[in-house]
Amino acid sequence: MTKKAIRECKNRIKSALPRLACDRRGTTMAELIVSFMLLAIFLLATTMVITNSIKTYYHEQELMSIYSVADTVLSESREEIRRMQSSDLGGYVKLRTKGSGVPDPVVPADALGMEGQILEFIRSNEKDGYILVQMDDRGCSDDTMMIDAEGVLKDADELKGTIPADQLTTRYYLKHRADKSNATYGGLCMDRLPSGSSANTVTGYQRPDLTDSTPLIWDAENKLPTTTYLGYPIRLSFSMKPYADAGKWKVSYVDVTVEVLKGLPTPEVPTPEILYTKTGTVTLQNEVIYNEDPTLYSDV
Repeated sequence: MTKKAIRECKNRIKSALPRLACDRRGTTMAELIVSFMLLAIFLLATTMVITNSIKTYYHEQELMSIYSVADTVLSESREEIRRMQSSDLGGYVKLRTKGSGVPDPVVPADALGMEGQILEFIRSNEKDGYILVQMDDRGCSDDTMMIDAEGVLKDADELKGTIPADQLTTRYYLKHRADKSNATYGGLCMDRLPSGSSANTVTGYQRPDLTDSTPLIWDAENKLPTTTYLGYPIRLSFSMKPYADAGKWKVSYVDVTVEVLKGLPTPEVPTPEILYTKTGTVTLQNEVIYNEDPTLYSDV
């Protein structure tokens, strides 16, 4: 480029600068709209990312709570089954179903896969205190009467209030005094007064308010603090496969299944959603006999 051409370029630039400095034209409406649309799209995408992250966090927290409830209940169920056996080298086990009119599983018909919602363990040796214990999720209502080893009704305050349903519960039962001579599991335990009997004459309780339908227990326990469940109801079920041995049906393990529910059954939602299910196997300390005989007065 020649010197003349360079001078011409410089002059043109100098002449154009005043015009550019005095240019007062602003951004057009179309440019503003496009800018705001781009900004809105960016903010929407950012909001969606943050919202999904928050939802994922709370969902993970909820899942951890549900898993924790199931793990805790299953662990306590294992320990309770071992306590139910205690140091008893014999013992008899039984599965029951919830609901009136629903038959309990029996052997050998159901031996290939017995299931129930109540696990019952009967001690083989007669000692002071309970001889039969049940574990389930039924709780214990406040209309249940408590009875001690001498057949005397306890103070209702000893029950420490109602145990809510849908929580891990154990209930303990005594033999009726007429059956105490039985050295083993034979003889009926008292979950009701003997059918057709008078509370005043046969049982000797001297309580005219007791009837055949009055539920009786020796004791009941809520095995975990209510806060453990974090507001979630649970449902328990048990299964086992007895095997024949020397003319008897024996059991060496119990499968425990814990279901964590979204809520309690209602007329609108009779079957709540199952949020999580966990199953664990409990190996018994020693093989026990599966008992088919009646064990409670409600059985007869």
